Amino acid sequence: MERELKEEVSFEGDLGSLKLVGTLVMDDKLVDRAHFGLVYAGLVDKDVKPAECSIISGRMVEIDQIIKEPFERYEDWSMALIPHLREIYRKLF
Repeated sequence: MERELKEEVSFEGDLGSLKLVGTLVMDDKLVDRAHFGLVYAGLVDKDVKPAECSIISGRMVEIDQIIKEPFERYEDWSMALIPHLREIYRKLF
């Protein structure tokens, strides 16, 4: 998990420990039927930025701001998790 995370984002400071908080299974699209998601959460103490060139933009925002934004701007798997962000955050503590 840490290797995958470091490929896609760069962050300063301590990543801390990652915690498995759930799973994600979707079957809406053919590609989704071939994947099984493990949902991890972690706390960072500094800014996180995209590191992979295919990620056009990214920034850290409060959970309430993500929930208020139109979900359609995110990929399917992210859209499925957004309504559960508060619960995922609570599982860290």
